Amino acid sequence: MLYEVDASRIAFDIDYCLAESQSHGTFATFGIVQQDINPGLTIDKVGSIGLPLSEREARVIIDASRKAPFGKGSKTIVDESVRKTTEKIPGMFGTLVVCLPSKHEGGELCLSHDNKNKTFKTAPSSELGISYLAWYADVTHEVKTVTSGYRTVLTYNLAKTNLASKYIPTASALSTPEDSIRQILRAWDSQGTANEAAPKFLCYCLEHLYTESSLSLKALKGVNLCRAQTVFEACKTSGFSFFLATLEKEVLGSCEDDYDSWDSRDGSDLLSYEEDYHSLIEELDSTWRIGNVVDAEGELKFQKIEIADDNIVQSDLHTAREPDEESFAGYTGNEGATSTHWYRDSAIVIVPNAQYTQFMVQGKLDSEDDISSEIGQLRDHLISSGDNNELVRNTLIHTCKSVLDGHERNYTGRSYRGCKSSRWACSLELGVIAESCVVLRNAKMLQRCVDAMDDSPSKTIFWNMGKMMFWDLWPSIQESVEKAIERLPSFLDRMEAVEDFRMGFSKTDIWTPQERLCGATKKQTSDALIAWSKDMGEMALALGPVGTDDGLDLAQAAVCYGDQTLHNLIIPYAQKYCSDLPFVITFLCELQQLQQNDEAGTNPEDVMLSSGAFDRALRILFPKVATEFDPRALKSRSISLGTYYHGFTRPRCYGPSRKLVDIELVAKLYANAITQGHLEAGQKLLQKIEYSLPKMMPRDFDDVWFPFLQHLMRLLPDVSLSFSEPSIKSLFYQVFTEYLKQRVGPQPSKLVDWKRPQPVCRYDCSDCKELNFFLGHPVRQVERFTMNKEPREHLQEKINLDHALSSAVEKTNGPGYAHMLVVTKSLKSWESFLEAWNKRAKDVKQLFSSLDGKELREALGERYEEVMQMHVLKQQERPVAASTTDSSVPEANSSSEQGRSRVDRAIAPTLREMPNALQNRQQLSSMNKSLGTKNASSIPQKRKAEIVDLTEE
Repeated sequence: MLYEVDASRIAFDIDYCLAESQSHGTFATFGIVQQDINPGLTIDKVGSIGLPLSEREARVIIDASRKAPFGKGSKTIVDESVRKTTEKIPGMFGTLVVCLPSKHEGGELCLSHDNKNKTFKTAPSSELGISYLAWYADVTHEVKTVTSGYRTVLTYNLAKTNLASKYIPTASALSTPEDSIRQILRAWDSQGTANEAAPKFLCYCLEHLYTESSLSLKALKGVNLCRAQTVFEACKTSGFSFFLATLEKEVLGSCEDDYDSWDSRDGSDLLSYEEDYHSLIEELDSTWRIGNVVDAEGELKFQKIEIADDNIVQSDLHTAREPDEESFAGYTGNEGATSTHWYRDSAIVIVPNAQYTQFMVQGKLDSEDDISSEIGQLRDHLISSGDNNELVRNTLIHTCKSVLDGHERNYTGRSYRGCKSSRWACSLELGVIAESCVVLRNAKMLQRCVDAMDDSPSKTIFWNMGKMMFWDLWPSIQESVEKAIERLPSFLDRMEAVEDFRMGFSKTDIWTPQERLCGATKKQTSDALIAWSKDMGEMALALGPVGTDDGLDLAQAAVCYGDQTLHNLIIPYAQKYCSDLPFVITFLCELQQLQQNDEAGTNPEDVMLSSGAFDRALRILFPKVATEFDPRALKSRSISLGTYYHGFTRPRCYGPSRKLVDIELVAKLYANAITQGHLEAGQKLLQKIEYSLPKMMPRDFDDVWFPFLQHLMRLLPDVSLSFSEPSIKSLFYQVFTEYLKQRVGPQPSKLVDWKRPQPVCRYDCSDCKELNFFLGHPVRQVERFTMNKEPREHLQEKINLDHALSSAVEKTNGPGYAHMLVVTKSLKSWESFLEAWNKRAKDVKQLFSSLDGKELREALGERYEEVMQMHVLKQQERPVAASTTDSSVPEANSSSEQGRSRVDRAIAPTLREMPNALQNRQQLSSMNKSLGTKNASSIPQKRKAEIVDLTEE
């Protein structure tokens, strides 16, 4: 019999049923024993049986056993597959089976009762564990075959000891409120949405407060688990949603003043339930809310929602209960003392599926969460119902208005059973609302939605709005759609939005009866939208800004809309932005490609450009491109993909505001312009490139200019343009020579004397003057200075700055200073410079070889050998010093301050030529030896001289 209930008694009946639920019985159970137990198994005439059971012991048990017969009616049979338990002893009501450690596979126990089924498996824990199974006698069961190993079990009959009572427990007699709860829920669901007295949702308070992190069905214990499990199972089969939440009641009331607990800082005092609290004399206000709403698995759905008293199942929940928290405000002079009490519990939340979306929407509104998915679900539900579901329609309207109210005023009261909240709307929510307004045929709310779009709307909404639109609605929403398109940031986005809206409408199957009666067809409406899209194209162009992608889309628009739009609208627009090289060059190159596709019949568009459309656009735009051309705005396509050019360049890093254009497009545009006779503009473009080359970095040549020349060598033969044209020859020569100067640099000149750079001494000391005299001398290679430690170390600091100088300290046994500083000039720096230069020259020769070919030889002409042999880098030798007695050689300072004297100056002959570093070193070594013999008399004799090299790194 169908359970019938008054809508006002639903909460009362649920409370009554759950109050009777103290435990949750079942017709069968299974478990694993956690402790290690030795049952002491013995068999007569066999002895003790060890566990886990071995194969040998299993066979011993089999030999000592017999197959158990089972009764069936008046017969006694042995059935090894299906066994039904019947009463074997007085008072028997069930069976208990204990599975001992005996490794096996298979042998599942399948039980069924009242259309419910359970399967228990003993195999997973059989090797070392003990498991148990129990079921009522009226439960049908089947034991599957053990597929491997042996299973040893102890079977017990469960029976009553008090045989005076005729009552025998059975599975059929289990007392559970689940069926009763299920009947109540079905009666509640039958009330539908028409009965205003039926609750929208209900909250049942549990007996224990769980933390937010542990709130889930599996975390509940005892009677809370029993009741929650009962409701959860009933909800699953009755079309209801089950949640868990934290239930909070806030009560404000008047109370007696308590000066001991007065907080003079803010007039309030917080007390926990462990402390004394102020009893309320009169309740002034109260608020219910649920927070941390989760599903059965503990997944958070939303943070909070305010509810009403009639959403609570139990009555008088907190009548004799102390609050969990209190805030006390004492006497202020105008008002008496007040106290706010908070009571918190965990609760079950039961929501009919018909109210699920509204419940979630209001919860997310109050929690200030994104509700775009919920609005989309309402919209789709309304469409699928054929716009006949009044509840869904009203909920969708209410939700959209609530979001817009909150966005416009940032704070507004929202009423859903007493709920209030405030929030801002995100662009995704506004986009879904705009789509919903079209479905609702609400032009006024759509206008509000578009006005609320402070940022650019999502581009995906326009296709959906077009698909959902009724044609008779178009005049009322056209202005709003156009305004939304205007808010998009770029021409590309606006053109895509226009096309998406038009194409979305072309896919619609929504037609009103009036439209069918008046003969409206998709062809007529489609033509009207095509005309509208052309008008919107003009609007999209007029707004700007532009970028490289806009150039691609602008060319596509020219193909779609034809010659008239191209010349009256698109070309003037491109002229306006000719200073934006990436945009205009991309537009021209893409326009040429699309026109070629049109002429070949490969474009899907119906409108075709005339054969001379690109030529006319090039004639108007290319001179402006050449005038505005900035070589710094070029980039190589290969570098943009993160690769390297010829192995020794580095990727370039440009700032975010710098727009770059593919160098290949520039080469294509130049070749096409020259073909069309724009020689003067073409020469101007190449001249701008030439003028910029001295300011370029070496990586600019690697990334841009050599790829540019390669593209020219590939493209110019196709347009019958000769490489002997003066501007082209000049460009090739300048690129190669400037690259040599910047990448390789001048060849290090051959050294012809021993002059070295002279360091500057900020103290202008006499020691540095003597050192500089030696460094500036063209023929002296070695010099010895006799001095104290402090000036010696000062000179060594200067010497260490030049890698071509080395110094050492020698001990002396003569009178005066104990040490002398020996300074030697070397060729180390020059050799390093020459080695680095040779490596750079080798790398560049490899690059030139990779570019070599017929076209390059033609472009360089008579200068080919000059460039390839790098003659521009050859340097002349410096003049040779005349002799050691040349009047230009400065004389040493003959004075000796504080007893210091120059001990020796080793003078080398003048070096007329230095073919290579090795020959120089050999010559200087032999010359110094000869000088040492000639001037030996002028050098003081040394005894056991010890040299300490202080420059060793």
